[in-house]
Amino acid sequence: LKHCDPNDNGLHADCLCGLGDVFHKRFQGSAHSNEINTSVSYYRDALALCDPYSHRQYVMLVGLSVALLSRVDQSGSEDDIEEMINYNCCALELSPPAHPDRAIALGNSGNGLLARFQQFGKMEDLETAVEYLYQSINDLPASHRLRMVMLNSFAYAKMIHLDRTGKWEDLNEAIMRLREAV
Repeated sequence: LKHCDPNDNGLHADCLCGLGDVFHKRFQGSAHSNEINTSVSYYRDALALCDPYSHRQYVMLVGLSVALLSRVDQSGSEDDIEEMINYNCCALELSPPAHPDRAIALGNSGNGLLARFQQFGKMEDLETAVEYLYQSINDLPASHRLRMVMLNSFAYAKMIHLDRTGKWEDLNEAIMRLREAV
């Protein structure tokens, strides 16, 4: 950070985001909670420096929500789930229909709602998660690097939906999407 000009909020935010990224990556390799906590802290600091309604703010919101999802996977914190969903909603607002980033925002929102469903069992969260993930995979080009991740998330959500509803067509769709992923 010593090379980031503290008077240039955009550059300073980018540097903080970079630190958030590397601590998140380190957490993925170690699963130490202090790493993900540090990542979340850097993302929050970066977000605070962003101009409202900017692409930079969108990037920070996505980074922070993904880091929070990782922390939720480890801790199951209700506060983290609600904060993550809030940031995902903000990212969706910054990416209206036909915006190139919308598919990622939809997928992240779907994964956040799926995490909340798994924690609290509210069927509305599962239904909305399936809808958002479906929109995400339909909006992502076949060559997009995250399409496989979203296909997998959608298939997982459909399998959970099958368990809750007994609708066997969910299983067929999950199989179809997983085949598409590989």
